Amino acid sequence: MRTAALRASSAAVCVAAAVLLVLLALDARAWSTRLPADDLRYRRDPSASALWKTHELSPFGLDRSVLGIRDDIAYRGARASQAANLLGVLGFAMATQDVSQRATFLNNAITAFRQAIALDPANDDALFNLEYALDQLKGSGEQQAGGSDKRGTGGRAGLKPTGHGY
Repeated sequence: MRTAALRASSAAVCVAAAVLLVLLALDARAWSTRLPADDLRYRRDPSASALWKTHELSPFGLDRSVLGIRDDIAYRGARASQAANLLGVLGFAMATQDVSQRATFLNNAITAFRQAIALDPANDDALFNLEYALDQLKGSGEQQAGGSDKRGTGGRAGLKPTGHGY
């Protein structure tokens, strides 16, 4: 009687392990095609949504742990955040060069800085630059199109004097 129960529980454990391994294999296959495909999408359109994300079948992010791709995904996200921040810096630079389009360029820069922060909330450069751009927009009497007036809600933004982003 005891051996039958032990065999039944062992069989259940084996079936559960087999299911988990199948799910892990499916996730591994998805990641093997998703990362290179999204790298190409990023080169074409850095603002594309859902880059380097896949519908994971295995529980608890087990696939990312077993495959060792957590750091790869984090690197790609940080790189995308830096690129968005630099686009914002370019927009801000254009705002200083073309006074007639200043508000438009500032709004574009603010949008890029917010995107950079959304991609990597620890991007302090983007936080500082967003705060400075919002100050510049507010100081010029212009109104920002859309969005909120949240400043430096994370990281260490606001510890330095205004304007020490780039």
